[in-house]
Amino acid sequence: MSFLYITEQGAYIKKKGGHIQVIKNEEVLVERVIREIKCLVLFGGVHPTTDATLALLNSGCDIAYMTKNGHFKGRLVSAAGKNSILRAGQYAMFHDPKVRLAFARRYVIAKIRNGMAVLSDYHHSGKSEFVFDERSSIEEICEHIATRCNDLASLFGYEGAAARHYFGAFARLLTHGRAFPGRIFHPSTDPVNALLSFGYSFVARELQGILEALGLDPYIGFFHEVTYGRASLTLDLMEEFRHPFIDRLVVRLFNKRMLGDDDFETGDKGQVYLKKESLKIFIRHYEEWANRVNRTLGDDGELSWRQVMWKQGEKLRRAVEYNEEYTPFSWKEGIKEASYSGSGEGAR
Repeated sequence: MSFLYITEQGAYIKKKGGHIQVIKNEEVLVERVIREIKCLVLFGGVHPTTDATLALLNSGCDIAYMTKNGHFKGRLVSAAGKNSILRAGQYAMFHDPKVRLAFARRYVIAKIRNGMAVLSDYHHSGKSEFVFDERSSIEEICEHIATRCNDLASLFGYEGAAARHYFGAFARLLTHGRAFPGRIFHPSTDPVNALLSFGYSFVARELQGILEALGLDPYIGFFHEVTYGRASLTLDLMEEFRHPFIDRLVVRLFNKRMLGDDDFETGDKGQVYLKKESLKIFIRHYEEWANRVNRTLGDDGELSWRQVMWKQGEKLRRAVEYNEEYTPFSWKEGIKEASYSGSGEGAR
């Protein structure tokens, strides 16, 4: 089973027997067996026929729609989640302020500690002169979250403060004189921020599909505010993966000069995005990275990033369905349970 990305503008997709064909100007660009495709990802002006769409959905394949610049817009799914009992439990947890705050704390502390692990990895790698001197400030924020944070508004404040420390250090990971002005989005105005946002959108798309496949409602989260059209639970789960998965990939692509300034262009409103051919380069490296065995996972063994994302989705489902504690994903540095014990609340 695989992901199939179609970026060729003006192409259309038709069904031929048990296959789909991607065609442009009467030329067959790609032909794949339908049952082997897990998710079809369409960028911009790509047009599947009705027969092809129905055949893909019938085989259990989801179809994700992205803008030409890589922003996720929506998905067609082969079947909506039918586990009403599971979702009822999820909604009950959402309406319990203590449970919601406990889940949110765990997401945020996992994000912060995974960010520290990324910075520490570069600090100790000997591959650069990078010095990670923000540790004490970030550790203090984690302590405050565990002992002083009693509402979601305060948690957002602490999370923002930790992010400023993290991205201040992240800027120093980039070599060859590449500048990073800090985290800027909506729109991204430089190549590094553009690639970070682009990568996060890829992870969000995958996580939303996982949550839906497991029967959870991706729009009802615990940390991110529930608003119209926002997949809040997807964004909650993504916090665990931003720094170790996407940020490290972005640093790798720039530091190894797999991508550079010439791979980006600027739109009418100042937004920066990947050029058409460079988008294909990113997709290739993203796929390799997502399927690469991650040998730093301790108790989880040698799992790829995709396998880890599924594992966390399954953990979250069990936490909701069986009232179990949810343990966030930890990259290299284990989550210290003592960090949460001061609140007396478990994420259940």
